Amino acid sequence: MAGFEGALRGWAAQDPAIAERIRIVDARRVSYLTDELCRLGQEPGMAQRRAEALYLALLGFYAASRYGSATADAAALRDFLDLAMARP
Repeated sequence: MAGFEGALRGWAAQDPAIAERIRIVDARRVSYLTDELCRLGQEPGMAQRRAEALYLALLGFYAASRYGSATADAAALRDFLDLAMARP
């Protein structure tokens, strides 16, 4: 998954039409995460910010995974997810 995601984003950096499609997918994914966080009882504004942070963290995880970075640690990602899903 990480390689595929990275390849698509690399393509999007070169092609405005692909970039627009990636923006649409990103918005849908963040919207989904926002909805799920709201279902966990988070206030909509906070849920939106946390969804964006979660999504960016996941993209960073995928990017770091592509080259075998020690920072691409699944346990660290799970800890971050736990923090983001916690009620304020």
